[in-house]
Amino acid sequence: MENPDFTGDSGDEQIIELDGNYSYVDNEALLNRICGEWISEDAHYCLSLDSDCRIRITMDGESVMEGSVSFTYLQPGTDRETELTLDSPCLERKDGTAIGEIVYFI
Repeated sequence: MENPDFTGDSGDEQIIELDGNYSYVDNEALLNRICGEWISEDAHYCLSLDSDCRIRITMDGESVMEGSVSFTYLQPGTDRETELTLDSPCLERKDGTAIGEIVYFI
């Protein structure tokens, strides 16, 4: 997930360290940015994410993954991405047929 508001400058913002050196937790700030429906350019896939970190991916209207996402922290400074972790990276049809796997989710 790239932060569209990233300027490369921390400005005068006071950051409180909560989760180790150079990191802080702000789940609400990230979720406010990424929750909703994300549709692929060809409308083949749709990803829905809610504020409880529940995720659903559909392919041509058929659900191919349901689960949750997690993330560790947002890091101030020059990092522009936060990697999201899925319960399971597998995409499969209702009958259990595997149709793909998500290898990298940022």
